[in-house]
Amino acid sequence: MLKDRIMADMKNAMRSKDKERLDAIRLLRADIQRREIDERVELDNEGVQKVIKKMIKQCNKAIIQFNKGNRPDLVAKDKYLIGVLEGYQHE
Repeated sequence: MLKDRIMADMKNAMRSKDKERLDAIRLLRADIQRREIDERVELDNEGVQKVIKKMIKQCNKAIIQFNKGNRPDLVAKDKYLIGVLEGYQHE
């Protein structure tokens, strides 16, 4: 299941002390848990994919705003997040 892979990747990021990847995965897990609590259901792979797609869309919108605000640091952070999220798409 996709949620199991996300959890395993989070543990691996902790072990390897990859802070940026760990932050991105924690953000994804938080969004998944928030959706499960709001809807009072356990998300399957399809539900997790929807959360990932929504997060990518939000990041793309944020990148546009950060570019307008001349914040290359935040643009780079969101681009990295998109890269991590795309690794979980289509599973």
